[in-house]
Amino acid sequence: YPSQALQRRWLSAYYAARRVELDEEVLDEMLKVVLDFALLAELRWVIWSVVQAGHSPVDFDYLDYGVMRFEQGFMNYRAWRDRGARP
Repeated sequence: YPSQALQRRWLSAYYAARRVELDEEVLDEMLKVVLDFALLAELRWVIWSVVQAGHSPVDFDYLDYGVMRFEQGFMNYRAWRDRGARP
C-alpha cells in the first residue's frame, strides 16, 4: 500500500498538472478522504467474497479470501489510527 508521503506527492502532482494549487490543510483533508475510501474498498471485497462463497461454481476459498481482506483492511485502519491519521 502506498505510503502517506507517496500519496501526498501523487495528489500534489495530479493537481499541479491541472494547475490547481493545494495548501497543506486541503491536502491533509484529501488524504483523510483517501483513507476512508481505501477502507471502503476493503469492505467491498469482503462483501463480494461472502456472496461468491454462497453462489460461485468456482472452486476457490472465497471466505478465506474475505477474511484476509478484512484483516488487511482492519490492520491498515489500525495503523492509520495509531499514526493519528484518522480518529
